[in-house]
Amino acid sequence: MSLDVTLLRPLWLLALPVLAGLAWWLWSRRQGLGDWQRVADPGMIRAMAALGRVEAQAGRSGLWAGMAVLVIAVLALAGPAVERRDTPSFRNLDGVLFVVDASSSVTEDVRWPQMQALGRFGLARLGTRPGGIVVYGGDAYLATGMTLDHVQLGQTFSLIGPELVPDPGTRPARALALAVARLEEAKIIAGDVVLFTDGAGLGPESLRLAARMDEMGARLSVVGMGGDPSFA
Repeated sequence: MSLDVTLLRPLWLLALPVLAGLAWWLWSRRQGLGDWQRVADPGMIRAMAALGRVEAQAGRSGLWAGMAVLVIAVLALAGPAVERRDTPSFRNLDGVLFVVDASSSVTEDVRWPQMQALGRFGLARLGTRPGGIVVYGGDAYLATGMTLDHVQLGQTFSLIGPELVPDPGTRPARALALAVARLEEAKIIAGDVVLFTDGAGLGPESLRLAARMDEMGARLSVVGMGGDPSFA
């Protein structure tokens, strides 16, 4: 298994040549007697050191230990990092699905811009929660999967129009069934489903799916055309 190491602050490595020069200077200074040690008799040097006439050569272990610590510190400051794609990450288990009636009876209504404004307001309040968009007419489609890219969600919501869903009719039950499936696939344990509708097509199957969401721990909110949001 190969590791690709990346330095986050590589300019700190420029300090290594400086440390090398400092180590050489300190090592030469610790020679004590300089060239006398090369030409003088070792016994005489030891005798003079015993009499206190000269300083014995100091050990170098402290010098090398100190320089090693400085080198390690410089390498750490350079910020070596390894990318791990298989590392587990935390995710928010509280998501929101916006289920939007894109049939012509809604999107061609003069009140549709107000409903879009409410949708964008809801998207702006997501915070750290992931969101997704389901659109429906005669059938239901996933417009945007669960994502934290709230800008993309807002752009998608703004593009919803009568030409987006090719199937004629209004079948909210299919959209709610798709929302239930998406919540289960994303393993959302405390989600919200916000249904934007004019009320067309709602019936017993829609109520059954709303009860299924409640069993899952999700809440269904309904934004009616031209009215205030109500909660089921």
